[in-house]
Amino acid sequence: MIPSPPNVRPWALMFYHQDARREPEKYWVEIGKKHYSALKSALHADDQIQSAAAQAIEGAKIDEEKTVALIRYIRKDLRLLWGRRVTEEERSEVLKHMPKDRERTSVEVFRSRIGTADELNTLFAAMAAAVGLEARPAFAASRNELHFDPQLLDQYFLRNIDMAVRIGDQWRIFDVSTRRLPADLLSWQEEHVTALVTSPKKLEFVETGVALPEASSIVRTAKFELAFDGTLDGEVDMSYSGHNAEIERSDYEDQTEARREEMVKEHVTKIFSQAEVTAIRVQKFDDPEQPLRIQYHVKLPQYAQRTRKRLLLQPLYFQRGDSPLFEATDRRYDISFPYAWKEMDNVTIHCPAGFALDSVETPGSFEFGATGYYHLEMKADKTVELTYHREFVFGRQGLLLTSRQSYPQLKNLFDLIHGRDQFSIALRQIATGQASK
Repeated sequence: MIPSPPNVRPWALMFYHQDARREPEKYWVEIGKKHYSALKSALHADDQIQSAAAQAIEGAKIDEEKTVALIRYIRKDLRLLWGRRVTEEERSEVLKHMPKDRERTSVEVFRSRIGTADELNTLFAAMAAAVGLEARPAFAASRNELHFDPQLLDQYFLRNIDMAVRIGDQWRIFDVSTRRLPADLLSWQEEHVTALVTSPKKLEFVETGVALPEASSIVRTAKFELAFDGTLDGEVDMSYSGHNAEIERSDYEDQTEARREEMVKEHVTKIFSQAEVTAIRVQKFDDPEQPLRIQYHVKLPQYAQRTRKRLLLQPLYFQRGDSPLFEATDRRYDISFPYAWKEMDNVTIHCPAGFALDSVETPGSFEFGATGYYHLEMKADKTVELTYHREFVFGRQGLLLTSRQSYPQLKNLFDLIHGRDQFSIALRQIATGQASK
């Protein structure tokens, strides 16, 4: 989790350009004018596009809702030329009919139902104009590259083509062609970067936003039965949204159902080698507007360690076997987290009859400034049914970069969280007559 290599290591970029010495403001104004003009010539919307746009935004009331609705329509009803949903035969047919001396218009793209990423952006702009939205191409930097500065006088550093939409009095950047994220999210590489909004007259640079932790959540629930011999048996349900879901979807989406089930089993058995994993279901892996959901039944022999009169239990199932996030004592570079996220776990463990808790004290909760918080709460009732709720949030207010000098504090924070995640409790065996006391 270092900043991208060009920001921390020596590099050189060599290229030719034919114009004379470039002046920053003049150069970027000309780039903005050029691409705005190219879009304008392809923006004509016929009756079919206008009708489709009106239907797509039906029920949307504000401009952001209309924008998201149009992006969802394009992603659902049109296919990327180089995407997996297009066959080789279809791709060849589209390429064969591509104009030789110009870009395809929005009408041509709409009728073919297949387009490049740039063409889908063009179609989006035409549909947006048809419903009264102002949209323009925007060229965004990437956090995988050098931190952009307008003094870097080459469009090489602004290679990601997105769409800027006027929401209220500000430009908001959207990526029409990304298929693994909800319509209102940019890829994390394009969050908190500079983007050039094309314009017929003036220079317009904007900063892209950073998604809230709640937009990239991991929500996990489980209900277990703990047996007398320490075996844990029960149902697990996990859902992923936003950037967390994008990572998972990239692994699951091109696999067969059998292979997806095998991948889930491999993930569990990597942590618990003796685990028996059955009833596996991977759902919504191809719908970025819905959380990716993974469910399974698991049986774990010897999950709790049995002694003569006690069971030693680590109740935080989802954190069992985790390694510390930061192990090195020293740090050479700054730390850059890719995105903000939230974890929320709710687990119930029904313990065997004839056992009682030695104590139900938990390590507790704490906040760490504006960045986030860690919350852990556990309860037990008279039947010795344990329930725990855990929440962990990191990256509030877009605070994702930590300097190398602050690494010791960051490491201590995650070591503290790791220690609390690994805590254990003891269940002692009692006489039958004492079980209700």
